[in-house]
Amino acid sequence: MPRPFPYRLNGRRFVIATAQVTNAEPASAIADARGRRWLDVQIRRRSDDAFLATDHAFVDAKGRILAMTSELGQQAWADVDRRRIAATHRSRGHDEGLASPAARPPEWDAIAQSRGFERSDEPRRLDFVGFAPDGRPMFLASKAASAWRAMQAAAHAEAVVLEAVSTFRSIAHQHALVARKLARGDTLAQVFAVNAVPGYSEHHSGRAIDLGTPGCAALDEAFEHTPAFAWLQQHAARFGFRLSYPRDNPHGVIYEPWHWYFVDHDRATTRQL
Repeated sequence: MPRPFPYRLNGRRFVIATAQVTNAEPASAIADARGRRWLDVQIRRRSDDAFLATDHAFVDAKGRILAMTSELGQQAWADVDRRRIAATHRSRGHDEGLASPAARPPEWDAIAQSRGFERSDEPRRLDFVGFAPDGRPMFLASKAASAWRAMQAAAHAEAVVLEAVSTFRSIAHQHALVARKLARGDTLAQVFAVNAVPGYSEHHSGRAIDLGTPGCAALDEAFEHTPAFAWLQQHAARFGFRLSYPRDNPHGVIYEPWHWYFVDHDRATTRQL
């Protein structure tokens, strides 16, 4: 009988391990007609492998966990599952359908261009960089992803916590966002006062990242007064990031101390949001 899952499932904070390490199945592994079974497992801390508790995992015929009995088990399962999701999203080729030029009224381009924005192309490849606060996977272009990881680690070494709130956003997604707001009765002026015209957002490039820090609401001007923002002002340029929208910026965008853009020095020009 095949093993239900690898002996150790490593998460970011926890390890789930089968309780018996033998060639035989644990006594509790009695499968039903669909191959599902309960298994005795142990939950340990990943940092020092300290034993925490025993639990029961309900797995399917392929060894995928379907449920855990205890609250601690559910936390460990969620932690391991996030790692599994991270592995599936580690990198991907980007082939999401774009909104056709015909779907974007010409006046939208005129509005963007009158405010000094340039078109921003989507990258062909995106790398997974973690999960947003709402649980959605986040992606950045490969070079920006590497720079972000290095910058986050450098800040952490100085006891400064930087958290990604939002990263890549497709043109199609931006178009749908604007369309929903217009459908509910907002005017173009109202929508484009807070949202970029589809096709002109730095987020399309995969090189823009909205940052936050614990104790500060996401996408709030109060971020300006945090140690995280002070650290970024002093060190972000070293990693290739610049603040896109300072106060009184020429594009007429509201002050966004949280929005940072990775400048690709391999290009003669850089795209704007």
